[in-house]
Amino acid sequence: MGERLPQSAQNIILKDYCNKNDYILYLSTTEYAMQECYLVLNKTINKDDIVDGIVMYSLFQLPKDENLRLDLFKKAMNKKIELHFAIENLFIKNHQDINLIENIWKVKKNLNLFDLNLLRNNVEK
Repeated sequence: MGERLPQSAQNIILKDYCNKNDYILYLSTTEYAMQECYLVLNKTINKDDIVDGIVMYSLFQLPKDENLRLDLFKKAMNKKIELHFAIENLFIKNHQDINLIENIWKVKKNLNLFDLNLLRNNVEK
């Protein structure tokens, strides 16, 4: 949803988030630069290696499609993988956290629609 920042800057924020929360950042990966592509994220969650958590720059890097997001959350929770979102200082560790994240997504989506309608109305005048 329009959240873009160079990978090098995102890495600085990820490292800072991990340091502040006493986490160890082992590896920073980059998703393929294709629209709505989550191959690397899904592969990381589906790995058999022990991963305690995944830290992302922003929760708005998650799939826009609610069903895809919820499926990703379900897979992560089933494997006891925490999902963290550095810029928002939020995480998913349980179902209540998922509800909070989904509510934030709904607000953001509605704000984007409001902004678009406001823009259309100003252009038509």
